[in-house]
Amino acid sequence: MFTAFAVLIAGLLAFIRNTKGAQNRWFFIVTIFIALWIGLNFYDSNFVIPSVTETVLRFEFVAALFIAWSVLGFSRVLQANVTDIRKSGSGEQAVLVGLLVANLLFSLLIVSGGVVNADITDGVLNVEYTNWFFLYVLVLFAYFGYALVRLLIRRRVIEDRSAINTIFFGVFIAFVANTLSNLIFPFLINNRQAVEALNIVGYLGLVIFVFSLFIAITRQRLFDIKLVVARSLAYLLSLAVLAGIYGLVIFGISQTVFNIDISVGAQIFLATSTGILGLAFQPFRRVFDNVTTHIFYQDAYDPQKLFDQLNKVLVSSLDVGYLMRHSSAIISSTLKSEFCVINLNRGDRLFGENADILAKKKKAMRVIRFESGRVKHNSILDDSLGQNHIDLRQAMADTGVALIVKIGPGRLHTEGMGEILLGFKKSGNPYNDQDFRNLEAVANVLVLAIQNALRFEEIQRFNELLQEKVEEATRKLRDTNQKLRELDDTKDDFISMASHQLRTPLTSVKGYLSMVLEGDAGKVTATQKKMLGQAFTSSQRMVYLIADLLNVSRLKTGKFVIDAHPTNLAEMVQEEIIPLTESANARGIDLKYHKPANFPAIDLDETKTRQVIMNFIDNAIYYTPSGGHIEVQLEDTPTSYELKVVDDGIGVPKVEQHHLFTKFYRAGNARKARPDGTGLGLFMAKKVILAQGGSIIFESREGKGSTFGFLFPKKHHPASKPLPVATTGVKQP
Repeated sequence: MFTAFAVLIAGLLAFIRNTKGAQNRWFFIVTIFIALWIGLNFYDSNFVIPSVTETVLRFEFVAALFIAWSVLGFSRVLQANVTDIRKSGSGEQAVLVGLLVANLLFSLLIVSGGVVNADITDGVLNVEYTNWFFLYVLVLFAYFGYALVRLLIRRRVIEDRSAINTIFFGVFIAFVANTLSNLIFPFLINNRQAVEALNIVGYLGLVIFVFSLFIAITRQRLFDIKLVVARSLAYLLSLAVLAGIYGLVIFGISQTVFNIDISVGAQIFLATSTGILGLAFQPFRRVFDNVTTHIFYQDAYDPQKLFDQLNKVLVSSLDVGYLMRHSSAIISSTLKSEFCVINLNRGDRLFGENADILAKKKKAMRVIRFESGRVKHNSILDDSLGQNHIDLRQAMADTGVALIVKIGPGRLHTEGMGEILLGFKKSGNPYNDQDFRNLEAVANVLVLAIQNALRFEEIQRFNELLQEKVEEATRKLRDTNQKLRELDDTKDDFISMASHQLRTPLTSVKGYLSMVLEGDAGKVTATQKKMLGQAFTSSQRMVYLIADLLNVSRLKTGKFVIDAHPTNLAEMVQEEIIPLTESANARGIDLKYHKPANFPAIDLDETKTRQVIMNFIDNAIYYTPSGGHIEVQLEDTPTSYELKVVDDGIGVPKVEQHHLFTKFYRAGNARKARPDGTGLGLFMAKKVILAQGGSIIFESREGKGSTFGFLFPKKHHPASKPLPVATTGVKQP
């Protein structure tokens, strides 16, 4: 019975400690069924009443069934958090509910005598088991086996395994001990008295189970009830001692002094009333404590509560205004002052309920800020100021400030961080030494919070200033960019106008040079022909340059149009090489071109494509040193038409290659080799090829040569009807 009482008390204390905790609730349910089973077992082991014992025996088996079910439920929530329970919750909870219904049905079978019966002969209880008993044993083993498995699983997923190990050991020992005493021993031993004597094994198992729970509860913190147990025991012991002393004194005086013989009923009544008075003592004491404190200690407060509230506010924000306003409100309400205002010397800012009122009294506040720094003490009470500080005392009277507490480093000087300004107490009582100590501690707490908040403000102001600088610089950059665009537009207009103006006289120059070379003005000597040929080539190059400038202008205005028609690319390349061959020979460069025998006609803008081909070959001639080689390759591949101009000239530096096809850009080594270039040729070549659906071919290694060219995919440029082959002869270099 002691075991049953101990188990029940442990479960009750755990449940009282946390009525909402799943572990606590299930643990309490387990202890209720264990205590019930122990009580029933004790009864049928010690009392044999024919009309009662058999019923008690059957309910004992029912209680054992519910012990197993509750242990399974307890193992489900043991040291599991709410998330774990919810994840597995719906399925396992449904299983537990289903098992509960099954238990109730099985209990009806047990109570009706379907599992166990009792035969009482000559005052001796003989237990008889039916065929359903084996199913009952199987259910018990399934319950406890699964509970042990759940404990092992829970043990693997938690870090602190000590409590789980202890509980597992207790459950296992109790299960084995009670299996022996209630199942195995009754089958093996026919002597009922011997079986009842061996029931001690089951009780010892339950004692070990309770002891393991006690260790898990008190030492391994399975449930946080150690403090509750300690206080409850202390209270009960003190109540018992007081009741005992009270009883001894009353009964002793009544017997020895007054010779009064008190009956047993009166003694019981007096003892009971004493216990009731003892239980009622604490509530009455708390009521009278509150009443007397309110009357005699109106200004009493808990300093720890003050600091807890302040710390909670000070760690919640970095806004100076928020921190100071809430801190002043906490100080004012705790000390029950008429007001509390916190003054920060940096910026002369006031925070608090009466901050606006004090801010209007500018003259008095200036005196307080200056004169308080001359006072040696950190806490300044208006009544403690002497004649040396008459101005400060008058200023405090004008503003209603009764107490000043300095804040921050250098609090004994005027460069202190600020002050806490407090009005008079609402009760009319003066501030005492405890108030001074607590307020100075509060001032020390505020120092770090104010410093952090002010630094944060400085960073914010710096960020705002930086943002303004960035915005101003962005605005200037935007204005400058607009001016550059206007200049670029002006330049494009000039290029367009100059190109049109240069085109007409240059065409005339080129035409007359051509006529002279053909002998229209008379016989031309070989020397004259060579010189006139150079002039004609230069004028042709000038025509191409002007065409580039015009095309750039057209790109800008959106008037760049591709006029495509069937063109024989092989003939076009050959025609462009003819005027450039003499220039290559003059520079000692081997220029080769193997014209394909049958090359299909494709749709191209002939004029613009000629300009691209001439640009690639002309660049190769200029950037290839004497003795170099240039090869023009034209191929009809299965997927595309490709043109490549391959040279072994100066090449392009790798770091500059990604800029090469941009407008007006020229590589550094190219500028040295040919200072008069414009950087428009490759830019326009890329535009022309891309506009016709093709792509640029480019490869280069500095000092090793370059490959420039283009390709047109056949799916975008299907072959046209073949054109008649030109009969103009070309001298192959």
